[in-house]
Amino acid sequence: MRWIPYVILLYLVVQLQTTLSRLVSFTFGPGEIGPDLAVVVAVFVAMQVRGGVEVYLACWSAGLAVDLASGGGPGIGTVVGPMSLTFTIAGWMVYRLRETVFRQSMITQAMLGFVFALVAHGLWVTLQAIVAPRSIGWSDYWSVMLQMLLVALYTAVVTPLGHKLLERISRWFVSPPMGRERRSRY
Repeated sequence: MRWIPYVILLYLVVQLQTTLSRLVSFTFGPGEIGPDLAVVVAVFVAMQVRGGVEVYLACWSAGLAVDLASGGGPGIGTVVGPMSLTFTIAGWMVYRLRETVFRQSMITQAMLGFVFALVAHGLWVTLQAIVAPRSIGWSDYWSVMLQMLLVALYTAVVTPLGHKLLERISRWFVSPPMGRERRSRY
């Protein structure tokens, strides 16, 4: 993994998501529904990177970028950690599943994007309801979970396109395989 270009990529993706979110998002009953582009990057990395430790660090970094970008504004504290933790757990799941699926299939990419987003955001909402019941009460829990389900579906639709775009630039942030893997891959 080439970490400096990867961090730059995360920065650009989070900036793209925060600045253009109004154009690609829509409001539905529970709240705003839009794709999570950091999930697209994390799924791509979890499917392409060589080792487990690199996957976990890359997913943790993507979650950290989401945590830092979702600040409450001036005077409101930002909680750093929940999305980092849930992105790492979801990245572990994708890393374990990647050997059993066809990585180049658009259906697989969409399915893994859906699972990743649903696990990461669902765990985050559940943790928030348990740890800080004042922010999300159990009465609002199911409507927020519906919103997260719709976000996961939207992310799943966008994931194959994101994979195609990330494949074009992957040599900048994903190290090539070593030894025999390198010869057999190309």
